[in-house]
This record gives sequence, structure tokens and C-alpha cells, in this order.
Amino acid sequence: MKLPDAIARVEFQPKGVVGVVSPWNFPWALAFSPIASIFAAGNVCMLKPSELAPRTSELMGQLVAQFFHETEITVLQGGPETGAAFATLPFDHLICTGGTKIGAAIMGAAAKNLTPVTLELGGKSPVLVGRTADIGDVARRVMKAKTFNAGQIGHAPDYVLLSKGSEDQFVAFATRAVHDMYGALKENGEQLPDVLWRMNAFRDLGHIRSFRCVLQDTYVYESAKRSDRVDQREHDLSSGSKVGRTAAND
Repeated sequence: MKLPDAIARVEFQPKGVVGVVSPWNFPWALAFSPIASIFAAGNVCMLKPSELAPRTSELMGQLVAQFFHETEITVLQGGPETGAAFATLPFDHLICTGGTKIGAAIMGAAAKNLTPVTLELGGKSPVLVGRTADIGDVARRVMKAKTFNAGQIGHAPDYVLLSKGSEDQFVAFATRAVHDMYGALKENGEQLPDVLWRMNAFRDLGHIRSFRCVLQDTYVYESAKRSDRVDQREHDLSSGSKVGRTAAND
């Protein structure tokens, strides 16, 4: 509808105080990337970093206090209770990166103050493989995404949908791909899987256990590779892989 003597324009203004709830998997990038945009738009910030990366979060607080005034950015430390209280504050905008359960809680708390939110939430990231696809190339790409940053990234595939009859082939290629990328871990006393396993003390993450199985299966592959019995090797790859079955059928 056109109104007489009406003039419309877009005027950009800072929102004010923006809250940021950042996760533990990319603690620096997913905290300070939004903060850079917040500052660039003329806002101030309050940051609640993840308690699952306590030393990193502590260092964030120290550096922020050293280089910024508390009226520009403030870091609040604490666990789930602190995070829940943080989400109830009357921010002008609230940004959260995390899981869907946390995102729902953040949105529910923010709604009471009519606070607009920006949520970046993890998903299931399924992979659909067509009949004409190069299974070897697909398996390599899937396992590269699945194991990047020890599997702690939102785009890590949770499951693969394959044509019937191609599961064993995918398992073999997936196992080979993980071995090629991480085979040297067996020389380090399984250090990375043990680190991931200890993280279960903080919360029950099934994909961490799955990732440990991925790495353990590379040792099965390495042992079979050195065997002179090629037929036994193929059997181990197709039927002895726990992670392959998880990736294909979970």
C-alpha cells in the first residue's frame, strides 16, 4: 500500500548488549568469531564459554580482562546452572552454538524477555549415496568429515544411506580411509582415543565411543594388511569392522 507523503529508509543501529554462549569443540573460533561481528556493529558483549573446556575458558577470561574494559566484554564462568541463568538475562540479542537440547533451553529462556536469538545447532547430517556414486570416494569424504576435529564438528555425518548390497564395500573403503588418515595413532599408545574416552566423565556422547571404534578398527586393518593371506584380510575388512557397521547401518 502506498501512503501519501510517506518516506521509508533503512537505518542500521547497534542492538546493544549481545550474549554469546560458545561450545567446547572450537572454543576460540566459535566465541570470538561472533564477538568480532558484535564489536564491528557497535555492540558490547557478555560471553559464557563452555565449562567442558575449563582451562581454555579460564584463559579467555584472563585475556579479555587484560585487553578489554568490563563494559565492553565480560566473561562469565560456570557450569550448567550459570548457563541457564545467563540465558534469562534481558539481552538485546543472544547467540548460541551447541546441541539442539541446549538450543531449545536457550530459546525458551530468551522468549520470556522477547530476546531475539541466533542458534547454530548440531544435527544428524545424514549422507545419501546414489547407485552410481563412487563408493570409495564417498567413503573417503564421509570419514574425513566424520573424524575431523576428532569428530567434534556439526557437519560430522551420523549415518549413511546406501543401496542394498553395497554396505560391505563401503565398510572396507571407510576402514581403509581412516587407516590412511590416522594409522600412525597406533604408534602413540592410542593417545587420542583415550583422551576422547575421558571426556565421557563430562557427559555421555555416543559419537565419542563410535570414534574410538573407528580408530581401533584401523589397527585391525593394519594387522591384516601385513598378513600374506589376502582372503583373510578382505574378510576382516568386510565383516570385522565395528565402525563400518555403525556408519552404514546405525
